[in-house]
Amino acid sequence: MGPGPAVILAHQGGWDEALFVVVPMAVLLGLLALAQRRAVAEHDAEVEAEHEAEAEARHEAEVDHPTARPPEQGS
Repeated sequence: MGPGPAVILAHQGGWDEALFVVVPMAVLLGLLALAQRRAVAEHDAEVEAEHEAEAEARHEAEVDHPTARPPEQGS
């Protein structure tokens, strides 16, 4: 008869116990990396939106109040 479940689950040199530490740490590190990527992407999108809004406001201000007059035509 082959080895029973107790023998299979018995101490196997420590690598199986290491999995109880390594796997949760890897999952947490993966989740942190994902959250960091999302936070950076969200921040970049917010900054880009602010720049676009500022550019649009400057454009509207120039259209409403041009700073340079067109050259006068000869009279």
